[in-house]
Amino acid sequence: MKEFFALVIGLLIIQACTVNRNVIVTKEKIEIVNQKGKTKKARKLTFESELDCSAKQIWDAYQNFDFMNKISKPKGKLKPKKGYQVPEKWIKSKIDSFNLTVLGFVPIGSHFIRWEKIDEENFVIQTREKGGFVSVWDNRIEIKPTSDSTCVYRDELVLRAGILTGFTTTWAKDFYKYRHKKLKEYCTQHGI
Repeated sequence: MKEFFALVIGLLIIQACTVNRNVIVTKEKIEIVNQKGKTKKARKLTFESELDCSAKQIWDAYQNFDFMNKISKPKGKLKPKKGYQVPEKWIKSKIDSFNLTVLGFVPIGSHFIRWEKIDEENFVIQTREKGGFVSVWDNRIEIKPTSDSTCVYRDELVLRAGILTGFTTTWAKDFYKYRHKKLKEYCTQHGI
């Protein structure tokens, strides 16, 4: 079993070495307050990309589960839990249940997404996510129009995974850079 985890950790570190120079990334150590009022150490990552498509087009595409998976695979893939039907569009306050696989074949376990805020007028989504060894995975997505046909796409991620926070941060940094790259490619290829 130790060999399996060593292999998984090795593969994740190798995958984390990819570079995407088109994404502005910031990383900081922060403290968050948990539900019991205790302060815990966490990480905050911010990713920002300029896209050659309208904010509305990206917003509409991002509301779809298949699109979100398309720009995330193979680094991360969500599969609905058995018997669970993913809604056509994300629903505010709803909790969606998935199984998470990374690198195309490594099962991580259950992953839950609560859609805390879906603001179509300002193109903002706030999720509260968790699963497996990750106790906090809070993602704020903002899509800001810069013209009728361009926008800035921004992810702000706060995460905590106990003693695996540093390792998870390394993987998350690579995952979001990859997702921004795929989003940019998708916009170019499909003209959205």
